[in-house]
Amino acid sequence: MTRVIVKGAVPIVVILVAICLLMPFLGNRLSPHLLAFFGANPFDNGQKIYVTHLERGLTVPATSLFTKDYRINVSPDGEWIIYSLVDEADAQFALVNLQRWETTVLPELPYDSSFTRAEWQADSQHLWLIAYDDFGTAQGYFIYDRRSTELTESDDEPSPYAGIRRNDIIIGSIIAFNDAQQPVLAVTVDDEGVPRLYDYTSDEPVASIELGLNSPPLSLSSDDQYLAAILTRNQQVDLFLVPAWEGDIVQLTDDVNFEHDVVWSPDGRYIAYTSESRGTRFGSVRIELRVYDVEARQVAYTFTFQSQNVIGNNPPAWIP
Repeated sequence: MTRVIVKGAVPIVVILVAICLLMPFLGNRLSPHLLAFFGANPFDNGQKIYVTHLERGLTVPATSLFTKDYRINVSPDGEWIIYSLVDEADAQFALVNLQRWETTVLPELPYDSSFTRAEWQADSQHLWLIAYDDFGTAQGYFIYDRRSTELTESDDEPSPYAGIRRNDIIIGSIIAFNDAQQPVLAVTVDDEGVPRLYDYTSDEPVASIELGLNSPPLSLSSDDQYLAAILTRNQQVDLFLVPAWEGDIVQLTDDVNFEHDVVWSPDGRYIAYTSESRGTRFGSVRIELRVYDVEARQVAYTFTFQSQNVIGNNPPAWIP
């Protein structure tokens, strides 16, 4: 197992050298195993996004500005990350290019919003930017063109997610629509409370989304055959491999830590997740980002943080 300790402050020379070493691998995509995750120093006002190349053991900050996001938003082509900025009352986003490591601050949304959301379109050129008020009601919908840098307000709402949503999915949620925008797939539970895929051609009822709100989010493998799930068995929370339709579940981890935020790699080899344990010294929290090798049935990589406010409930994201 490879263990990496990520510190809060890194000398600028080290960062520049690491970026120079990492850029060829990002540009040429010699390996699909590029993982983005949140990290923060205890004294920082917010957090930054880091990118690591698993096989090369290189980790560098991908964002130069702090973000308040809970989800890393990577473009479908794997070349961009969009994130909202900390302490920006006018709902402002920044866009980072993972090929050139350049950051562009987008025009401000003309709303004093409580929170915002960004969604990539399939072409990786256009983005939906949405501003919400304190009650979660959308105040406005905007389309940002990455090439022309134009921000246009739209009267239309974003269409349902294109393709199958594979990460950060909860029980009872719809994860795929057909061309007529009708639901095709969802996640339900079987008679034993195990999460499974649900086909809308079935006559069986689908689980209520209220059930999913009290359960950790799931991740679906790229071949639609397995769910990576955090389940509680014998009063212990662990990572499980769950056949998507039917079959016996397989326990992958067995420890007293609190696991959450599972994300399956695009090639199905790895499952990234967060492992959290509490120490005995002043209620200290030890948070690790772990990468589980599904074929080898073991944790292959561990990224360690020593402060209380890093990663938390923020899931990592694989860069395709």
